[in-house]
Amino acid sequence: MTAAHSLLAPAKAARARRIFIGFTAAWSAALLPLGNAHAATTPSQTPLYNAVPGAKPNLMFVLDNSGSMDLEAQDGYAVDDKCKVDGEKDCGNKNGGYGWYAMRSSSVNTQYYNPAIRYLARVNPDGTEKGNSIPFVDNQSSTYKRPIHDTDAGYQRKFIYVQCKSNDCSEPANRTVVTINDPPGTGTIDLPIGNKRTDCGTNVTKCTAVLEHRNIVNWYEWYSTRSLAVSTALGLAMQSYDNKFRVGYVQYNRDGKAAEKIISGVNYFKDDVSIAGRKWKTRFYDWIYGLEPNGGTPSHHALVLAANYYAGSGTTAYTASWLTSPWKNDPNDLTSGELSCRRAYAIVLSDGAWNPGTTEGTDTRYTASTGSINFDGKPSGNTARFQYDPKGAPGYDSPALAQKLSARNRYVPYPGGGGSNGFADLTARYFWHTDFSSTLANDVPTMEGQHNPTFWQNMTTFTIGWGLTPSGEGKGSGLNWSQIEKYNSDWLAGNPAAPPQWATGNLNSGSAGSDDARRVDDFIHAGFTGGGRAYSVYSGDDVRRALDNALSSMAGSGNDAGVAVSGNSNEFQTLEGQYKYTTEYQTADNSGDIKAFELNADGGDKFVEAGKPKPVWSANAKMPPANERTIFGLSTYDTNMLGSGLRTVLTYNTRLDKLPPDFQALLNADKRQATDESFVRYLLGDNAQKDVGGTVYRLRKQPIGASVNSPPIFVGGASIWAMAPPAWSTARASTMPTTRRSRPRSLPPSLQPQTMAWSMC
Repeated sequence: MTAAHSLLAPAKAARARRIFIGFTAAWSAALLPLGNAHAATTPSQTPLYNAVPGAKPNLMFVLDNSGSMDLEAQDGYAVDDKCKVDGEKDCGNKNGGYGWYAMRSSSVNTQYYNPAIRYLARVNPDGTEKGNSIPFVDNQSSTYKRPIHDTDAGYQRKFIYVQCKSNDCSEPANRTVVTINDPPGTGTIDLPIGNKRTDCGTNVTKCTAVLEHRNIVNWYEWYSTRSLAVSTALGLAMQSYDNKFRVGYVQYNRDGKAAEKIISGVNYFKDDVSIAGRKWKTRFYDWIYGLEPNGGTPSHHALVLAANYYAGSGTTAYTASWLTSPWKNDPNDLTSGELSCRRAYAIVLSDGAWNPGTTEGTDTRYTASTGSINFDGKPSGNTARFQYDPKGAPGYDSPALAQKLSARNRYVPYPGGGGSNGFADLTARYFWHTDFSSTLANDVPTMEGQHNPTFWQNMTTFTIGWGLTPSGEGKGSGLNWSQIEKYNSDWLAGNPAAPPQWATGNLNSGSAGSDDARRVDDFIHAGFTGGGRAYSVYSGDDVRRALDNALSSMAGSGNDAGVAVSGNSNEFQTLEGQYKYTTEYQTADNSGDIKAFELNADGGDKFVEAGKPKPVWSANAKMPPANERTIFGLSTYDTNMLGSGLRTVLTYNTRLDKLPPDFQALLNADKRQATDESFVRYLLGDNAQKDVGGTVYRLRKQPIGASVNSPPIFVGGASIWAMAPPAWSTARASTMPTTRRSRPRSLPPSLQPQTMAWSMC
């Protein structure tokens, strides 16, 4: 299987293991080595949990249901013989011959059954598994192109799959042939190294024939064609996002020709069983499972339908009652009011180059054009103005590194290679150059952690391409993923950034293979010019992971996750002069804060400014500069032994190579961190530090990170677990020395947010 390929900024950096850190100016915790729990230690370059602040976002799915979505093989599949032994007709003419084996191998046909993948059952809207009515599938007969699958009952039925080294099935020594009989019997089969067969156990190398039999049947029923795999994967992915979006949808074709209307406007992604006609989640699942492949690939037209729906102009639905209002609080109620902080998205999933002669809405090269609108607004209450410049934000070329990094992290431009009429121009138009609402204020919160500075009612587009590989992947010229990753990484690091080899020329003409390759490159380009990401996928498992990656960057919001009040109920008779403490978070950029608000006698906020409670202090405001912070840690700490561990202090002048060996193993297992003071300074909050390869670590908006859904607990010196984990038993706590048990009472009052997500790295 070829894994889903996506780009996150910067893409080459790995996710960090989570560590505990503390600052003398706020609160403290132990820095605990975690053994071999995780291999990667490079600081996470994106928030551990991505979320969008503001109202629940709108999301339009734009799905390709062209005729090719019914195919059982990827583009470029070239097997055209069914030879099994020497001397058979047509043996050796292509793929070295022996096509009988090649067509049954996921090494050659990436859509065919792959024993390394667990093929999950389709799910109903409520998350329960659908039943599979197929008892078995036999694949012993063949055409010259692919196996014939027979689900009829019969005697001595078999399913055979083949694994071929280096994608070459012509030599017997290269082939591993596995036979599953019906009934399967009690034996076991060997699984490929690195498999994801969680149905067979954890980190297993073998699986029972019974489970393999079930996995094969699931593959055939729900993954054997592109359309089946996409619909199944989409149904599985959306189970994690119940009521986190307002979802609408449009398909490429209707009755074999380009769709003229959307299928449904946005509705909250849930079933409202209390009101007739509002089982919106069920309606969505009925749609994706009922898609019929038939027609062409008019990608522009389908996305224009979604954009026109957001704009409220020129769009209707095939079922009139399904045409909702995208900016209303209740899309089905025109009197329900509107929120000006709601984002809008589109996910376009297609399996081929868009058809020549079908371009729409690309009268200008929007990827390379300076914005004609200078947008004004107040995102998150802050006055802002923005005009897109394809060269980058002001200061992108500043000689001052801090200014340059700040500008380059504001957004990454993808201006293109001179191609015109492309899909990338269309997505850029709707992201950088279009405001879909002339009446709503431009108050959409920006997403600094995702390098998205937009704050007006635009549309962010993600593209997912089934089997769509960049034209230069594995070749000497043309677009490839490494170019995109390097450009993105160099841009954010403040280095000279060579643009990828995007498609050139008039993309709306030409029908040769090379022309289609340029349009595939353009489709990939469109994911980035549209403010989202692009993904190439080759299996249902890839689709599910790509969707989850995209969806997780859109969903969620939060602030004021919980409150704590100073003191205990028996310590005061009035709330006058007491304080409430709140945690706030914006997981889109991994920022947060802890604030204190003084209360009046009635429990209300004593200080109010512009209609909002005014804090008397915030942790961010009280945090000292990085060179005055301290990290306390315990080296060689054993959680089962009280008093174990060597107290270790990390300051601004601490070198990584001077830390205890277990700390070095934890923080630099991949040898990407410099051994001087720079990495420790980054942990302390000093931005603009680089790894040994010159990549700048993720810039942080402010000292305190996101405390997601974490009510702060006021520790007034009276709680024993201020010094000990809550999991300690009463018996263990009672055996602690008297001095240790009494010590918390002598400490100053403090706050403990119950989370591990607030650390700066």
